[in-house]
Amino acid sequence: MRQDGAAAVFAPQKGADPDQVALLEAGLGRFAGLMATRLGSDLPGRPGAGAAGGVGFAALVLGARREPGIEVLLSELGLDAALAGGSLVVVGEGCLDAVS
Repeated sequence: MRQDGAAAVFAPQKGADPDQVALLEAGLGRFAGLMATRLGSDLPGRPGAGAAGGVGFAALVLGARREPGIEVLLSELGLDAALAGGSLVVVGEGCLDAVS
């Protein structure tokens, strides 16, 4: 079983036990192989394809280009301007784990 596949990384966060993770990972691997054959490229293997429950993959199939989400978000929010002159920034995340 892949240790870096979408199911292996994210399913435990959703409560899947090791047997369920293995089953999910096997199914996703089969689906990815079928899609790679059908599409003639390895879109399922591209970074970000498993993001948001596979929405990243669907976007790639539809012709989207991949960009690091945080860079897009920070640019859209104008974070540089918002932080200008600041000396301390405090951030938080709901859960700190290996994916963080």
